[in-house]
Amino acid sequence: MSNPLDALAVRLRDLLLQEAADPQAAHGADLTVQIRALVDREAALLGPDARDELVRRVAERSFGLGPLEPLLADPAVDEVVVNGAGAGGQVFVERNGRLEATDVRFSGEAELRHAIERILAPLGRRVDESEPLCDARLPDRTVGARQSLGQPGQR
Repeated sequence: MSNPLDALAVRLRDLLLQEAADPQAAHGADLTVQIRALVDREAALLGPDARDELVRRVAERSFGLGPLEPLLADPAVDEVVVNGAGAGGQVFVERNGRLEATDVRFSGEAELRHAIERILAPLGRRVDESEPLCDARLPDRTVGARQSLGQPGQR
């Protein structure tokens, strides 16, 4: 992972999911409020700007496509290509017809699978051993609207 805040965001997202599954935990608060409280509790030593950025990253990993969100929001990016997760994974973008490597990484296979599921679930599609490849389109996105997804070793 290229940034310590990314690693912390992944850890806090996992903690958020654990707390959501706890029947003793207080539920019902807005998720953004819960994320803010979690960040303030777990990363209190960070400055306010860093905590704000951490809240944004945890939310991206919880509701969106994780580390891909800033790339998808960049109007200069025409295409995003993800090749694996973890230290060996790579994410490329196409800008002005040229493919370039980025510092963006998925922390591991679970985070990448979560992003794939977020893309495919609304379409009623999946990628698994029985259906290792899938083409899909992202709703309301101009960048990366068409997706080709596959399991490792299936592409």
